[in-house]
Amino acid sequence: MANRYGQKRTTQTRPVIPVIDVVCDDTRTAVEYFNLLKREVQGEKVVNVIPAPRCGAGADEVLEAARVPSPEDTRDASFALIDMDTNPDVDRIRAKARDKGIIALFSNPCFEVWTLAHLQST
Repeated sequence: MANRYGQKRTTQTRPVIPVIDVVCDDTRTAVEYFNLLKREVQGEKVVNVIPAPRCGAGADEVLEAARVPSPEDTRDASFALIDMDTNPDVDRIRAKARDKGIIALFSNPCFEVWTLAHLQST
């Protein structure tokens, strides 16, 4: 099929890249950190950073805000960042996340230390 300039359309398409959702356990700080990481992987992955539904949200609310990844594309993933300071029942939270198809990430002692350790060469 030719376009209006007489050229054929290319048959190549852009490769499918994974979609990663990260639901944060707060409304601001972790969201800003993940937005920085999002820029680092731009073009290789699509990262959707989702803030907690409200300030002070518990683990159950964070898990409810997470999107279940598409079963057709095994490269898609959904992560929920959970603060262990306010959610000590790790086994229950991990099981609930696994049942929903979500990967639970636990922040202990604090997310900021973890992020700085992974963003900077130490």
